Amino acid sequence: MGVAEFARAMSTSRPQLPAGIPATELDTEQKLLQALEQCSEGEKRAEVLWELSRFYHYQVQRSDLADALLNLMTTERASNERKAVFYLSLGQNAQTDGKWDLALGHYELGLSRSPKEPLTLYLLYNNGAHCRNMLGFYVEAEQYSRLAIATDSQRHEAYINLGISLEAQRDFTGAAWGFVEAIKAKRSDPQAVELLRQLLINHPTLPLQSPWIEQELELVWSYKER
Repeated sequence: MGVAEFARAMSTSRPQLPAGIPATELDTEQKLLQALEQCSEGEKRAEVLWELSRFYHYQVQRSDLADALLNLMTTERASNERKAVFYLSLGQNAQTDGKWDLALGHYELGLSRSPKEPLTLYLLYNNGAHCRNMLGFYVEAEQYSRLAIATDSQRHEAYINLGISLEAQRDFTGAAWGFVEAIKAKRSDPQAVELLRQLLINHPTLPLQSPWIEQELELVWSYKER
C-alpha cells in the first residue's frame, strides 16, 4: 500500500460500535446513532459517544454497553493522536521539498483529528503558519501563529512566523515584538536576529515610534552577550 492509499485508509477507518448496538427501539437511541453516523471524527463524535454511553447506563440500565462505549472513546482518541502525527510527518516531508500547498493540506488533515498532545498540536499550527507565509496568506498565517503560541509560548518558531506575517501586513511594531520574543525564547537562533536586524534597517525610526522596542533591544543584546 502506498502513502496515498494509507492516508485514505487512516482517514476513513475507525473502530466499530460494540456488539449489541442498537439495543432498543427508542427514538433517543435512534437519534443518537444517526448523529454518530454524521460524525466521523473529532470532538463532536466524542460528545455523541458520551451521550450514548449515558443513555445506555441511565435509561436502559446496560452498563456493559456504556462501559464498552467509554472504552471505544479512549481507543478512538489514541487512534486520532496517531493519525495526527502521521499527517504531521507527511506535511514535514512535503515542506522540506518546498511543496507548500501539499504540506498545508497534510497539516489541516492532522488538525482535523483534534490532537491533544501539545507538541503535535503546536507543530501542526506552527508549520501551517509557515506554509501560509510562504504562499502569501499572511492574515491566516498570523492566526495560526497565534494559535501555536497559545499552545506553547516557550518555543521560538511561532514568534518568527508571527513576525513575518505581521511585517508583510505592514504592522512593523508587531513584527518587531514577534522577532524579539523569538530571540528571548531561543537566544541561539540566528534567523530571528537577522529578521529583526533587517526590519530595523528598513525602518530605522521604528524604535523612536515605539520606545519599548529600544528597551527590549537592550535586553535582547544583553541576552546575546551572555
